[in-house]
Amino acid sequence: GDVRPESVVGRNNNLSTTKLESNPWWEVSLSSSVVVDSVKIYNRYLLHSACPGGICSRRLRGFRLEIFNGDDANAVFTYNDPSPVDPGIVISITTVPFGTVGDRVRISIPGQTQWLHLYEVQVFSE
Repeated sequence: GDVRPESVVGRNNNLSTTKLESNPWWEVSLSSSVVVDSVKIYNRYLLHSACPGGICSRRLRGFRLEIFNGDDANAVFTYNDPSPVDPGIVISITTVPFGTVGDRVRISIPGQTQWLHLYEVQVFSE
């Protein structure tokens, strides 16, 4: 589930969205520490004139995915989106190192003032 009280979950066909804000983020707490093998993000796919170039999936450009474990404020894994324009609709992150253990997954858009829209985030474990 979404642990941010200021984000809206289940809006517009299950879209989770933050407000327009600087460095927006979304985080899910897993039920326990698990070995994370990969993460799949389902990005917003709406075409709308208010989105960059009319394509809302572009709002996630430059996103960062982090895996945390316990009370440690330092991520045990970080993925920085390399896409120059649009990360796409379905983003599979399969570069998680073998044996990475985490209990939280955070997606953020650092260095931007933006909305963060997500349809679904799947965390895969052994």
